[in-house]
Amino acid sequence: MHNDYFDEMQQLALSFMQRHQAEYLHDDGLLMQSAALYLENSLKAEPAEANRVVGRAYSQLLQRQQKSDYWMDLSSSNSDVVVVVGPDGQNYAVPVAAIAKTCLHRPLRASVKAVS
Repeated sequence: MHNDYFDEMQQLALSFMQRHQAEYLHDDGLLMQSAALYLENSLKAEPAEANRVVGRAYSQLLQRQQKSDYWMDLSSSNSDVVVVVGPDGQNYAVPVAAIAKTCLHRPLRASVKAVS
C-alpha cells in the first residue's frame, strides 16, 4: 500500500511537470520546486517526501525526453484528443480522428500494425 501511494505521487508529479514544463523552459529547479509544492498542497505531503518523489519523477521525465523528441502526455489526453509534447516543451492537441485518418486509412505501413 505504501509503495502504491508513492508511485501515485510520482505519477502526479510527472504529470504536473509535463503540463508545466513549457513555463519553466530555462529553470528545471523552479519546475521541480513547483511540482513539490503542488504535492504538498494537493496531497498534504511532507516537504522531504515531496522533494524525493519529484526527484524520481524528474528523472523519469528526462528519460522520456531522451527516448524521443516527441512524446504523449497521457494525463492530458482523452478519448478525442491526444496531447503530444514536442522537444521544445510545446503541447500539441491532435484529434484522434485525424490520427486514424492519416495513419490507418492509408495502406498499412510496416510501423503500423493492426492489433486485436
